Parts: sequence; structure tokens; C-alpha cells
Amino acid sequence: EGGEAVTATDPIRDAVAALRADAGVAADAGRRGPVPLARLFKARDLRHAELPALTRAAVADHLSRLGIPVVDLAEPGERLAGFVFATARAGFAFVNADDPLPRRRFTAAHELGHFVLHRRAMGGF
Repeated sequence: EGGEAVTATDPIRDAVAALRADAGVAADAGRRGPVPLARLFKARDLRHAELPALTRAAVADHLSRLGIPVVDLAEPGERLAGFVFATARAGFAFVNADDPLPRRRFTAAHELGHFVLHRRAMGGF
């Protein structure tokens, strides 16, 4: 209609591009193979832990052993595939160690996505 073109932004695409840039991971649509999750986690100061029989109570216990107080994680016995927790200084992504490796990698990437996209809004988990 003769007006200026408006370029829409995609917050997910932009967040992924920023994460890749910070981690030094080039985007290559032709490349196949494992995603370097450790580099992506490091770029966001996100720690990764695999806990057997993952529950909110197991997360709280793990964090308390690190000296991080956890007030209330609600439904402590709920079985989980993954869980992300953020402090003022760092984040923690937990996955269920009992799951098969492909599922653990998917869950870790999924929790990384929550951390990258929602970090500012997170009140802990």
C-alpha cells in the first residue's frame, strides 16, 4: 500500500541467534549432528545436573547441598523429566538421569530454552 515495510521480529529466533553468537556456534542449516549443549549452557552460565528419579524434592536437596536455600518448590514428590531453577547469579537445569540419553539431551535443551526465553520473568523456577 505504498507505506514503509515493517520488519517483524521473532523473539525465539532472535534469542537463539544471540545464544549461538555468544557461544560461538555458527548456524549451519546443512550441518547435522549433536548440538554442542555444553557450550550453549556455558554461554548463559547455566549449570546442568542429572539426578536419578528427578522430583522437586531431589532438586531442593541438590541445591541445599550447594548452599542455595530453596523455600518452596510445590508438589515435592512430582516426578519430572526436567526442571530449571534460577538464582540472581546462575541457573541450574536438571534432567532425569533415568531417562535414555536422547530424552535427556532433549530435556536439557528444552530447559535451556526456558532459561533463555524466560530468565527475566523467573522467580526461581
